[in-house]
Amino acid sequence: MREEALLLGPEQMNVGVFTAAANDAGEQSKIAVLCITAGLIHHVGPHRMHVLFARELAKQGISTLRFDLSGIGDSAVRSDDLIAHEVPVQEINAAMHALEERDFTRFILFGICSGAVHAMKAAAGNPKIVGLILANTGSDEGNTGVDPRLAAQFYLKKSLRNLNAWKNFFTGRANYHALLYTFLAVIKHKLKNGNIKSVSVEDLLRARLQPYLRQGTSIISVLSDRHAEFYEMHKDAYDKLQSARYTTLVYKHSDHLFTSLVVQQNLIDQLCQWSVDLMVSNAELRQQFNEEMAG
Repeated sequence: MREEALLLGPEQMNVGVFTAAANDAGEQSKIAVLCITAGLIHHVGPHRMHVLFARELAKQGISTLRFDLSGIGDSAVRSDDLIAHEVPVQEINAAMHALEERDFTRFILFGICSGAVHAMKAAAGNPKIVGLILANTGSDEGNTGVDPRLAAQFYLKKSLRNLNAWKNFFTGRANYHALLYTFLAVIKHKLKNGNIKSVSVEDLLRARLQPYLRQGTSIISVLSDRHAEFYEMHKDAYDKLQSARYTTLVYKHSDHLFTSLVVQQNLIDQLCQWSVDLMVSNAELRQQFNEEMAG
């Protein structure tokens, strides 16, 4: 297995590790996976998950780049005045450009929590990104990444009846920022609209996913911890969205960062299979397109 340290971006400030595919799969090998920083964890990923995932993908014929966003791990702190929320997208684009110079043409982005948010932003309007692996997608506001009215429903239906939730609340382990944001957003909505209308989870999920699906990007959502609980509350809505291009993996007994070694291995196996299937299907579609153009 061949791994190589890379310096990325115009100023060579982002540090990454490139894991080359163990074999050349021809047109299929033009797809690479990018593992995006999860929170403040550097490029090895939570519990070295990025390392294990990259090396398993290499055995399956897929190359991977895991890298640090600026100011994290081995990457330098930016010295320019770029707006903070624009930084991850720019640096993901720079990482893809570095791989394009190595003849890669299409990409799968893998992110956990904030990494999933950055992946979605980078993929918006970019058909080169043929796949998104989104694990426990967070949000810039610090809540669960859903409409605040849905988050409020979650708190009212689940947390108020959960003794552990109350224990966390009174012992300082609750996410007070998320709670405050959620209920202030609901109050703001009520003041603005006069009432709190019922919310369709299916409509919200569909609106969130459709732009990516329309541009040809396949998505797999991985849900654990509170995200898995949210899924259980709205399973029917998720099931209606299942298709060849969108699927979910649910680990309802796992924590947020998939600490269990058994869960990690199962997750890596599932994601490798999904990535290989996507790589093969994209190669077939490209071949069909080329044949039609030649005809």
